[in-house]
Amino acid sequence: MNNKRLGCLSFSGIASAVVTVAMIVLFGALGGASMFNPGALNAQTGTESFGGVTSHADIQSQCGDCHTAPWDKLDMADKCVVCHTEITDQMVTETGLHGRLVIDPVTCFGCHTDHNGAQASLTVLDMQKFPHEITGYLLASHQTQSDGTAFTCQACHGEDIRRFDAPNCESCHRQIDARFTAAHIEAFGQGCLACHDGSGALGASFDHNLVSFRLEGKHANGDCAECHRGATTLAELQGTPQDCYSCHAKDDEHNGQFGTNCAVCHNPTDWENNSFDHNITGFALTGKHVNVECESCHINNIYINTPSDCYGCHAKDDNHNGEFGTNCAVCHNTADWDNAAFDHDLTGFPLVDGHSNVKCEACHVNNTYKNTPQDCYSCHAKDDEHNGQFGTDCAACHTPTRWENASFDHSRTAFPLVGKHSNVDCLACHTAGGTFKGTPQDCYSCHAKDDNHNGQFGTNCAFCHNPSNWGDVNFDHSTTGFALVGSHTQVECQACHINNVYANTPTDCYGCHAAKDAHNGQFGTDCAACHNTVRWEDATFDHSRTAFPLVGKHSNVDCLACHTAGGTFKGTPQDCYSCHAKDDN
Repeated sequence: MNNKRLGCLSFSGIASAVVTVAMIVLFGALGGASMFNPGALNAQTGTESFGGVTSHADIQSQCGDCHTAPWDKLDMADKCVVCHTEITDQMVTETGLHGRLVIDPVTCFGCHTDHNGAQASLTVLDMQKFPHEITGYLLASHQTQSDGTAFTCQACHGEDIRRFDAPNCESCHRQIDARFTAAHIEAFGQGCLACHDGSGALGASFDHNLVSFRLEGKHANGDCAECHRGATTLAELQGTPQDCYSCHAKDDEHNGQFGTNCAVCHNPTDWENNSFDHNITGFALTGKHVNVECESCHINNIYINTPSDCYGCHAKDDNHNGEFGTNCAVCHNTADWDNAAFDHDLTGFPLVDGHSNVKCEACHVNNTYKNTPQDCYSCHAKDDEHNGQFGTDCAACHTPTRWENASFDHSRTAFPLVGKHSNVDCLACHTAGGTFKGTPQDCYSCHAKDDNHNGQFGTNCAFCHNPSNWGDVNFDHSTTGFALVGSHTQVECQACHINNVYANTPTDCYGCHAAKDAHNGQFGTDCAACHNTVRWEDATFDHSRTAFPLVGKHSNVDCLACHTAGGTFKGTPQDCYSCHAKDDN
């Protein structure tokens, strides 16, 4: 018969399992749970208290504080950092020992074990594999001790791996070189780790040429302490001044006159073999200055504030007595003082054309140059044929190229020459034998003899005439007070101005039209009250202007119905009865 039941589910299998569990519980109870607890927890007291817990021994019976069930999502490392929060901070910020360690996955018990007894160490490391560089100190230059044996952790840390005693450096290095160690500590102090990181970078193999201050010349043989004495940290070591003056100010024989940049003249190979570049001072040595002894200008070895202009040194040699100012370089040069070249353009009076060939003494009498006049008239007043009529600005007409070739711009006067005036000979207007000043500038003064109007239109000829065409007259009648409008615009001038008499011509209608008054003066002389200049017959009489306004049925009555005396209007009765007596019922 084929039976497919599992053996473990048989009666005997189930009975065996029950017996086994019972035995495990029994042995656990009899052994005080020793089978689940490999040893006592560490009793070392920490620096902080977490809920009253100061050591692992305080939670001896609380396994769940560190251990997790198989089905938990957390592991033991997660339990550790619940209490040891400073480790979490280090790992998040990547600082401290734990922050620099790369452990994947994170398992605290890889280095830290417990249950080894109350006094056992909580840290168990394989020092051969420990990455010592994460502490900030490399072991590259600490592989063997002075006796040739390999370094051990205890050589530097003693019994507590967490501590490091700085005096260990001194005691070890005194065995290697006691004299150097003593001098080094005297110069830089005992804080070795402030500068040294175990890489040997600041050791005997340090290459100073890799920094910005290379050791050259006599600096190459100098002792470090000579420049870096008292530098007890790497920052202080790197912050050592790199300029000459910071170290050598006490040796400055120039008392600061040349500033603090010693390297401008000196070099570290041979301090006395100096070379000064005078060009950097702003006063380059050229010409004969190149061979002059320094003391000639820098008297008593005083260099600061030495004059850099010619006159500061050569005032005593000025043959011009200061007339040309103090800028000698305008004319002279350092190569040949006597070979002077003066640029007259710099004076404000350039020498052009005829002036360029004149001897200096012709203008600068008795070799006096200062305050020499720069205007033409001061020199040429004696040559003025105009006797001052045109003022003193000769350049207005004349040029220094050819004095006789003058060109006068009449537009600069108050009377520009336009039209036919532009071709008139000068003497036609300036008739008094070459006298120009005071010549009249109005038309009438010259053209009075040509006035066909006999002065009736005054003396302002330009009011009607123009200099381009005298016969092309344009008279604006509106300026007379009697504007020509309507039929008047077509009337000949002589119709009103009889016998060419223009003065006192009447400007009212009746003055010209009295002979044509059909009303015989009954309506007065103000013709414009009814008539207009456009059409004389189109008259409009405003009866309201009389003492008898036309109102009511009177407004439609024919004029002759009231004015019955054959066009006689004056004296017409203004009362009703005079006209309507016949209608009196």
